[in-house]
Amino acid sequence: MLRFRRCFSVSRSILQTLPKDQAHIYAKLFSQPYFHQIKDKLASTKIDELEPYELSKKVADVVKDLGFSNQEAGVVHNKLIEELTQHSFGVATIHSKILQELGEGISTDALIEIIKHNPGRITSSWDLFTHYTKNLKEVPDELISTVLTKIVNFDSADIKDGKKMMTVSDIAESCYLLDMLKDKNMVSKPLINKIAAAVIETEATYILPLILRFGPDIVIFSDKFDNLSPLQLYGIFSSYPFEELRTFPKFVYDIISATGKPDSLILSEQETEAKTTFESSLKSINASLGKSWTPALPSIDPQQVDKNFFRILEDLENGNIMQKDFKLVKMTLRIFSLTRCNIEEFMEFYVSHSSAFPDKQDEFAFEAYLAYSYMAFKTGDASFIQAAKNWLPKPSASDSIKLDVLRITLLVTSRFDMNKALEIFNANIQHMNKVKPDDKIVSDADLLTETLILAYLYNKDIDFARTVLEKGMGEKIFSGKPAVKRIKKHFAGYGEAVENKELPEFIQKDASLFLQEL
Repeated sequence: MLRFRRCFSVSRSILQTLPKDQAHIYAKLFSQPYFHQIKDKLASTKIDELEPYELSKKVADVVKDLGFSNQEAGVVHNKLIEELTQHSFGVATIHSKILQELGEGISTDALIEIIKHNPGRITSSWDLFTHYTKNLKEVPDELISTVLTKIVNFDSADIKDGKKMMTVSDIAESCYLLDMLKDKNMVSKPLINKIAAAVIETEATYILPLILRFGPDIVIFSDKFDNLSPLQLYGIFSSYPFEELRTFPKFVYDIISATGKPDSLILSEQETEAKTTFESSLKSINASLGKSWTPALPSIDPQQVDKNFFRILEDLENGNIMQKDFKLVKMTLRIFSLTRCNIEEFMEFYVSHSSAFPDKQDEFAFEAYLAYSYMAFKTGDASFIQAAKNWLPKPSASDSIKLDVLRITLLVTSRFDMNKALEIFNANIQHMNKVKPDDKIVSDADLLTETLILAYLYNKDIDFARTVLEKGMGEKIFSGKPAVKRIKKHFAGYGEAVENKELPEFIQKDASLFLQEL
């Protein structure tokens, strides 16, 4: 049995303020079995003037004199813990030790009081729980609920030390307790909200589905929609009515992006690290309790994700939301063209939405040009180039659209003829503005030069790509350090891909991301 140190109770300074109705508390205590005999022995003592810890010591001395059996004495010591621990934790310290010496167990109610008021400086409430329950076949819900509350709200020692947020280990312990509870309704909404917030904060996304079953308030997530991962977004989408979620524009944009490509719903590096920590904590939990619990969690079904993607689009159509939001339409077109790489889906969506935005026809034409051009780059099928030309924006299109068309043309041409791509660059670079606008971090010349360098990288000619970079720096083509920094990120990604033997995958991914930014 775990031993408590007496330092919890020796000093009067750590005693809690005694309640005004102390006489009532003591009267209730002495009405319990065996206490009438104890009271007779204390007839000459002014009981009501004693502090709880002092009273409990006197009772302990009397119990020895009365010759109670160990079982009878155990009832008395447990009752002292149950009634007086809230006023002085020292009561729990001394009487749990006596129970150990008697060979008597601590009652459930006594243990609840011990955990509820445990400061946690010497032994955490979780460790107390595992120590006393590891050999029990069944643990009462009231006890589980008590330790769960302490883990989520922290022991007082942790609070004094400045602890603000649950750790992944805390989350693992909480999940174990949530699963143990027979009556799930005992979990309060504020408690589950705190756990849900901690799961998001620590990126313990692996266990999020279990927490979502308890229905945390949606505001816990809506305040963080700007920073949620694709898996977190999808978990939330699967747990709340979309009619409620679609009132948050940021969520709508991100869930369409997350579901647009089902195989992208995987744990991030940080989420994977959190999962490893969670599993390590769970291993320790099972070892300390002699259990083998693992959370039952749903797997991601790509086919269901795909169905949900189109269901979301249909819902937005029916709600007349898509028809009023060009940004949303443009993003969806990019998903069809650059993420899903499905020209049929792209054209179907294009045809059904372009007429709703008569003032955006140049931008729609650009999206079609981009879609067919990317298919040419990705597949190596030159017929897509000719198809792309049918969608060239009108000469009246904005300068930014014209520049983006030029960059796409250069990049796609390099897929088939690098020399011709270089000719396109040389014919245009002198006309590019080398001074960046006030509202941008790079100039037009920066962007076109970056595209040429990418073309060489994608053709696996890193030496010439470096030559272009060095020459551009020497001739001061670049507007400043931000432009060079952007380009060097591509070199870093290329080098890592070569080292990991993932160059083809890198080229496709990097090209897609590059075009997404246009």
